[in-house]
Amino acid sequence: MALIVGIRHRIDDVDEFLTTLASISKKYKIEVQALDAAMVFGMEHAAVAVDKAERAFSDGRNISNNITTETLLYAGCERQISTAIEKMGVKASTDKFVLVLFGAIPIEEVLKAYGWEEDRSAFEPHPNNLKSFGIEPMEGIKITDLIIEKMALAELER
Repeated sequence: MALIVGIRHRIDDVDEFLTTLASISKKYKIEVQALDAAMVFGMEHAAVAVDKAERAFSDGRNISNNITTETLLYAGCERQISTAIEKMGVKASTDKFVLVLFGAIPIEEVLKAYGWEEDRSAFEPHPNNLKSFGIEPMEGIKITDLIIEKMALAELER
């Protein structure tokens, strides 16, 4: 199972940030994925992506070689890794991101060590970004439900 945490921290240098994630992964012997919070439509979006990625691996239907990339593919409703990275990956000037951690980790220790602050507002949907998923908002339907439906459709296309 994964730990999913919304984080407030400005990313100025993506390469440096990715190096930081790699060092966290190595130090704690875990797998780590970071998603641009502006493209995550609630905690449920991230949790369903993790669940689908874990099931894909257990059923032998995974596209990628690791759980973090498979999670990225599901979160972005994509089949191509480069497209998923472009859509869901953190960018320079990202000020909130969603951290997905696979494995046991003392999250408070990590937050303190890197000067990151947990922020639940990272999970607040940004309806304008739905178009990146090919989705139009629909009256009376939760945005998260639309994303989960899109994930299910993307899964059928595998």
